[in-house]
Amino acid sequence: MNSKIAADERANFSKRLCIALLRAECSVSPTVFAQEFNLRTDGFAITSHAARKWLRGEAFPTQDKLVVLSRWLALSPQWLRYGEECATESDYAANDPMGLPRDHLALLHDMQLLDDRSREIVKDLVASLMRISQGGRKRTPRN
Repeated sequence: MNSKIAADERANFSKRLCIALLRAECSVSPTVFAQEFNLRTDGFAITSHAARKWLRGEAFPTQDKLVVLSRWLALSPQWLRYGEECATESDYAANDPMGLPRDHLALLHDMQLLDDRSREIVKDLVASLMRISQGGRKRTPRN
């Protein structure tokens, strides 16, 4: 592929990404962007350096990371990568946890990092707090 074409494609991707981030009210700071991305991925986290390269049009994310971005930003991966619309935004918004406040997402992310036993302790603690706040009523556990 001609390097001019590749550079133009990366630049266009970067513009679309920045527009989508601003629309989602996310900072285009590489550090903030990386933190927000990492709250939403169940794969490998990205560094602020990788985020900076995406934001400056120096690199493309891998396909798995592009899917995380598209779900987070409620856009099709095709539009984000190529500027082509192939699916409705609602298809991607349905799989996105953006309805949760950021502190809740951070808590969920932190819980995923715990070992199994620690996660069980947190679940038991939350269940106990729920019983107290509901006046002792039992609640059906979720798995």
